[in-house]
Amino acid sequence: MNLGPYIDEIHRQLEAVAETGGEDSRALAERLAAPLDAAIRLSLLDALSAAAQEITCDLAPGSVELRLRGRDPEFAVTAPCQWPS
Repeated sequence: MNLGPYIDEIHRQLEAVAETGGEDSRALAERLAAPLDAAIRLSLLDALSAAAQEITCDLAPGSVELRLRGRDPEFAVTAPCQWPS
């Protein structure tokens, strides 16, 4: 799952809000954009992890895990074992 589009959207919204405050607000928003990337990414990962945990509770005995491949999160679903009848 590529988090880039979600982070970009937050940046666009920050820029739009900064536009209403004039040049100083725009400059501040530009300076804050890069440092906020890590915080935004971590918050999104926290939300995805919480969602995986909540789904796992409903899916038991199966499970959903959140894994990272590089900087991109992926969901891994483990279905409950089905024994042959």
